[in-house]
Amino acid sequence: MLTHSQRSPRSRRSVLELEDGYAFRHSPGRAVLLAVAEFVANERLYCPFFEFGITVERSGGPVWLRLTGAGEAQRILEAEMGVGA
Repeated sequence: MLTHSQRSPRSRRSVLELEDGYAFRHSPGRAVLLAVAEFVANERLYCPFFEFGITVERSGGPVWLRLTGAGEAQRILEAEMGVGA
């Protein structure tokens, strides 16, 4: 299985821990948004237990990717995405 750094857009700037997952802050920009959307399109095929959310902030703000889920989802994110614990 590929690591988060191999799968996700290289534009990741920070990570915010949520109650049931994580939010990843990315650089603003069209190419970044397309890369994040492509990441979601691919990951949802292999990780149906995650909920994905993309937020584009107004006025040229950052792109946020939220990955959340019930039960073991956060532990899986920590192991596979190299975040948290």
